Amino acid sequence: MKFKRINRGLILGAVLIAGTVGYVIVDNIRFKDSKSDIDKTVNDYFSRISEANVSDDSKKTAEKVGEIVSDCWIYDKAADYNYSGLTGLLESVNSYRGSGYTPTEGKIEEYNMDINITSIRKNGPNGAVVDLGADFYCVFTGKPSVFEIDAFYDLSNMMYSYGDEDDEDEEENDTVTKYTYSGGFDNITVQLYYTDGEWKITSMEYYSEYMNDIVPLDETRDKSGETDA
Repeated sequence: MKFKRINRGLILGAVLIAGTVGYVIVDNIRFKDSKSDIDKTVNDYFSRISEANVSDDSKKTAEKVGEIVSDCWIYDKAADYNYSGLTGLLESVNSYRGSGYTPTEGKIEEYNMDINITSIRKNGPNGAVVDLGADFYCVFTGKPSVFEIDAFYDLSNMMYSYGDEDDEDEEENDTVTKYTYSGGFDNITVQLYYTDGEWKITSMEYYSEYMNDIVPLDETRDKSGETDA
């Protein structure tokens, strides 16, 4: 009788182990098949943000970015501990689309952010982590605002060195001359969660960035931000 009980326990344990192993195998296969969807989700998000940045009204840009965030993000309490989640992101967006914000005259005529995904890894049940880098290039006039990675930033042609021009001239908002602004972000980490048949972003952060000098467009040799000698 005791022998039979032991056998039953061993059989039950073996069944549980086999079931767990089978689930892990199937789950890993399913995730591997999902990598193309994850890649598309991240690329589409950055593409939509780039398009939204091209505008002559920063408040309208904030409205568009808010719509994109509503489509592509979901709240994750664990991601909000360091403001890399949805709460911190919306604080920046809402400050630029609220009634208390008056945009300064300016226009972004061109904005491109090219991303390079280096890895897509599984992160627990229904989770994924995407590692990537990004390079951006912008052409603007005046003092517009631009959304990059996790927040809005104010651009200004005043960031360009005017040499010996006096302070009064420097305070004027030049809405005619086109300027270029370029740079990039390294080690961007995007976390996603699969829910209701879609991959949604839960957090996004980066660990380093580099910015090239803002220069007039006619001094720019190419989109690398370098200038003619």
